[in-house]
This record gives sequence, structure tokens and C-alpha cells, in this order.
Amino acid sequence: MKRRGALIALLVSVAVALSGCEESPAPAAPSTEDTPLTAVPNAMLGRAGDSAIFLAVVPGAGSVRVYACDGADLMTATVNQWFSGAFDGTGPVTLRAGGFQVILRADGGGYAGDFVLPDGTALPFTATTPRDGDALLDAELRDPVSGAVTRDGDVIVLGGESRGAMIPTRPRRCRPVQVQGSNGQTTIVTVCS
Repeated sequence: MKRRGALIALLVSVAVALSGCEESPAPAAPSTEDTPLTAVPNAMLGRAGDSAIFLAVVPGAGSVRVYACDGADLMTATVNQWFSGAFDGTGPVTLRAGGFQVILRADGGGYAGDFVLPDGTALPFTATTPRDGDALLDAELRDPVSGAVTRDGDVIVLGGESRGAMIPTRPRRCRPVQVQGSNGQTTIVTVCS
């Protein structure tokens, strides 16, 4: 009886461990209630053509950074790229990263240009001062015990929609665990943390 109780306890603990570690094709986005969001100052926002890609242009002293993302659920973005380079404030300048290009120039009080996909398709955009409720947000998820950053990301909120990505800051650690069932059959399961 004691052996059966120990086996049940082991199976329950493995099941609990697996419930939070299963691989899934579309993991749920982390709750923003637990994620401190900080608006990035001076960011100008826009959309690339009629695509799902949002862009944020962040000017600096003699430089510019551009963030492009199409991830509506924060975890499955196909475009999630930062670009950076020297910029004289007028342009045009071409920035390249991850197979994509941003061709950027100053345009009135904002920026205009093209977001170029790896296949050469150019999607025009205009990035302007955000309206109320729109912003480029920097997000961090921290482990409540250690305080270590476990996911880091950026989110663009534009016109009531959001695009962004939350990226794990450490690789998943998985290991095989041997479990013996009540019928004596042994099974190997993968436990990830």
C-alpha cells in the first residue's frame, strides 16, 4: 500500500510539472497585469501598408532605431525585428536586419519610408506621433522569487490593436524522466522548466 501511495504521489507531481511545461503550438500570451509596461519616449508609430506589421521609429542623437512586428498574440510573431543605424535626422537611410530592410526619411513631424520583406516586396509606411492610448511599450516579466528577467519584449499599441513579442531570456531546460505506472509499465516523459 505504501508503495502504491508513493507511486501515485510521484505520478501526480510529474503531471503537475508537465502541466506548466508542455510544448504547445500557440502558447498563451503572458498577462499584462503581471507585466510592467513602460512607454518608450519619442517613439513615432505606423503600419506597413495594409499588412499586419506595425512599426515604431525611435530617434536618437545622430541615430535611429526602428522596431517592426506583426505578432498579435505576443508569442508567435513572424516579423519581430529591431533595426538601428546612424541617421542625420533627414535621410533617407536604409537599415537592414534579419533579412528585412527599412528605408526611412524624415517627413514633416514624423517619418515615412518602406518596410521591405525578404522577397523584395516594399510596404510603404508613415510613422507619426502616437494618439492617446497608442505607444511603443517595453515589457519585462520577472520571476517572482529570484527577480530574474524570464521574458523580455516590446509591444506596439496602435489604433486599439497591439503587435509585439515576448521572448524567453533563457533556453528551456528539458530532461527525460522515467515513470512506472500502476501496471508496472515504464514510460519516459519529458519535463521542462
